[in-house]
Amino acid sequence: TDKNGEVNEFFDIRKPVFIEMEYNVVKNGLELLPHIFLKNDYNVTVFVAIDNDPNWRERPRPVGTYTSRVQIPGNFLASGRFFVTVSMITIKPENPQFYEEDPVSFQIVDRSGWDTARGIYTGNLQSIVRPRLRWETKIAAELEPSGQSISEEQPSYTLSDLAFEQAD
Repeated sequence: TDKNGEVNEFFDIRKPVFIEMEYNVVKNGLELLPHIFLKNDYNVTVFVAIDNDPNWRERPRPVGTYTSRVQIPGNFLASGRFFVTVSMITIKPENPQFYEEDPVSFQIVDRSGWDTARGIYTGNLQSIVRPRLRWETKIAAELEPSGQSISEEQPSYTLSDLAFEQAD
């Protein structure tokens, strides 16, 4: 779903995606651990996410109908189709309750722009995830067009000035 709870198949890479699982607890006293597996269209597991809601940590759930919801942040996944597997286990003792492989899938659509990890680059970016990370670049010394340092305090080096060693 999107942030408003609307079910969609296509999501803008910049927007969060929410995955919900609804389940019934029919027996009191069980500590439950809902989780999801997310795979890409190459059947590669992108991640496994386990419910870490502190309100239910090590706390048995009373009988009732529950909805567990996880948010995948915008600018985290790469573009492509993703398949969701939902699962539930009990803790103490650990027992599987259900495992439903790929009941739903969705497509992440990437549009270039400064508010995406891609920026304005339109080439192929092959990756499983594509987070928009914070970058910071500082200039150490300004150079004249000839490559000479404007500031005499900081030396300037070109790539040909540096020696590189290749690791064995």
